[in-house]
Amino acid sequence: RKLLNGILEEAGIENKEAAIIAIDKLDKIGKEGVSKELEERGFTGKQIIAMFNLIQDGIRLSELKSKINNEEGKQGLQELEEIFDYLQTMGVKNVEFTVSLARGLAYYTGTVFEAYLKSGKITSSLAGGGRWDKMNGSFMGGNQTVPAVGIAFGLEPITDTLKLEGSVKNKSSAKVYVVPINTTYESLKSVQQLRSNGISASISLGKKGVSKNLEYASAQGIPYVIIIGDREVAEKKVMLRDMNSGEEQLLTLMEVIMKLK
Repeated sequence: RKLLNGILEEAGIENKEAAIIAIDKLDKIGKEGVSKELEERGFTGKQIIAMFNLIQDGIRLSELKSKINNEEGKQGLQELEEIFDYLQTMGVKNVEFTVSLARGLAYYTGTVFEAYLKSGKITSSLAGGGRWDKMNGSFMGGNQTVPAVGIAFGLEPITDTLKLEGSVKNKSSAKVYVVPINTTYESLKSVQQLRSNGISASISLGKKGVSKNLEYASAQGIPYVIIIGDREVAEKKVMLRDMNSGEEQLLTLMEVIMKLK
């Protein structure tokens, strides 16, 4: 962000935040779209041309070094060179510098980054983040500077990637689906006991009948269903159904836990 601020200063742009919001859309709307947005925000043609003279595909840090003269831009270049030196020392090769990567959020103050698949159908970023020096301190009073680096992962593109690769076959992470038949309280206790023993469990709280619930569990790829009705409560047992084989067993909950673990 320091480098981008330096580039914008070289272009004579004072409202850097508004410009960065537009630059952040470069990969989506292209140079023409960004130029149009900048014009609509009141930037001159001269400023836009000067900016794009420095924000070019494939431009290297070494090239920018000879073109950036302001202090913030120079500091940004120095910090990026330092980061790439560290990466080289660590043997990290799957990293590239992209001058237009902006990540439009205003709180970033240093390096910003995004992670992509090396190859595959999903072309959007799987994760992104960066450095901020001021945000944490703003919640602590006294305008403290608390440097931090954060990253957020995109659950949807990651899940879509895993599905395309065939790594995700089930739609639900639950191993057991509990179906109460007028036994909500007893069933909730059973769900909690299953979870306490490390077995992921979900529960039906709607008004669907047993057959509809079995259809739902099957569609979600949940391997086991526990049915708890008045009879099961009276016998202090539950009905365990194996969704793959269709086999049903009347067991105590502890027997179910031992079987599934």
